[in-house]
Amino acid sequence: MKKEKILIYLSIICILTLVNTENLFAQKQAELDFEKAKAELPIYYNFIKSLKTEGYTFWDFKTYWDADKTKLPDKLIVIRHDVHLRDIRFSYDTYLIEKKLLGDNVATYFVMLDFPDEEKDAGIQKEYLSLIHFLKDKKVDVQPHISPNDLYHKSVTTWWKNKPKEELIKLANANYITDHRENDIKISVRTDEKDVFNLKEMNDSIIVLLKEYNKKWKLKTGLTAKYYAAHGSKLPFNLTLFNNAFILDQEELLKSKVYEFDTYNTQICNYLIYLSDNSGPDWIEAPDKILPGRYQFLSHPFVWYDPSVVRPGRPPQYPKQIQ
Repeated sequence: MKKEKILIYLSIICILTLVNTENLFAQKQAELDFEKAKAELPIYYNFIKSLKTEGYTFWDFKTYWDADKTKLPDKLIVIRHDVHLRDIRFSYDTYLIEKKLLGDNVATYFVMLDFPDEEKDAGIQKEYLSLIHFLKDKKVDVQPHISPNDLYHKSVTTWWKNKPKEELIKLANANYITDHRENDIKISVRTDEKDVFNLKEMNDSIIVLLKEYNKKWKLKTGLTAKYYAAHGSKLPFNLTLFNNAFILDQEELLKSKVYEFDTYNTQICNYLIYLSDNSGPDWIEAPDKILPGRYQFLSHPFVWYDPSVVRPGRPPQYPKQIQ
């Protein structure tokens, strides 16, 4: 009996030693991964660290949407990552930096899965899904980065798809009026003008297409599509007042309940200032230039690796010292 007790005791020690070794290895690997991310995106690391030092609170869109809007922090950053193909690699880095510096529930990753121009490329879709499943396993908020205009023009044959933008802008402005209301947008046909783009049919079709997209997203990711970040489509039609952001801010689409909101919606902009890295602004390298306030911060992770991609001729200014 005494011998059996000793064996049990030794077994327990071996198991605990193994568990501790595995935990130490996992911690070491996590630290190495973080240091790699920090070295690859020093500008992003410095940006987040600086704003944290300034006393900002960081939320993902789920936390923001569920919050009492009358009790928002005075200094708030709601992080939004729009992830295109070029951004995938660096999205792992932004996650590791955020996790280390900020903790959980601090950013929503809007991933461009099944974008019509890419959906038939199995390799690209596999990369998107690998990122989505990685973030899903980490309990990160992941939602679709979507283009209603591309979905619609892929599915429906229109006479205007390839018309020049100047002609489309002129037609849109001459025949339609946009009413920016308290919580949404109402697009209507001008009195005595023509519904040249068949607005009701377009909205009805987009609602159906979004429902189909949501089902496909759920099937592939295991996640529910609750809200979107509109993509800046290159289609000429998207340069009119029928751009993706306006389409998804319409009363008719919001009432469909297919999605709760789009990040460009009026109901979001009523409370959050839009802060985007799209043009490579100076505050990327100098976050102290950001005035105190509540922000929706749009990041494209690749931009933080190479800001010159959105500002040709202006090389990035890397932090002199990263601690």
